[in-house]
Amino acid sequence: MNATGGPYPATFTFDSPERIANWRPLVHWLLAIPHLMILYALGTVSDVVAVISWFAVLFTGRLPAGLASLQAMYLRYTLRTATYFGFLREEYPPASRRHPPIPATTRGFPSTSCRNSTAATA
Repeated sequence: MNATGGPYPATFTFDSPERIANWRPLVHWLLAIPHLMILYALGTVSDVVAVISWFAVLFTGRLPAGLASLQAMYLRYTLRTATYFGFLREEYPPASRRHPPIPATTRGFPSTSCRNSTAATA
């Protein structure tokens, strides 16, 4: 596994393929177009949810599980699409909300938020 990251608590690791066939880049880019359109729409929804989440944390002191799971789903889908589009994997990414095993993982997401620091981080 290749790892990127430094002293920041978030990390990104992935299994890179040993060799990529010469014809794969064109096919990958063509097959990635539907996923990029879906990703654009999910990005817009994620931005709206981020604003709603900010106010939810500001007023209640905690992040609702549904909003957090939607953001996590968006990040997982982004990783699946980016690793496919960037030729880091050969399997076509599934367009599902489930948690399929993927060769890319992230770590370092906080489980709780501090109410006082919410306004300072925006």
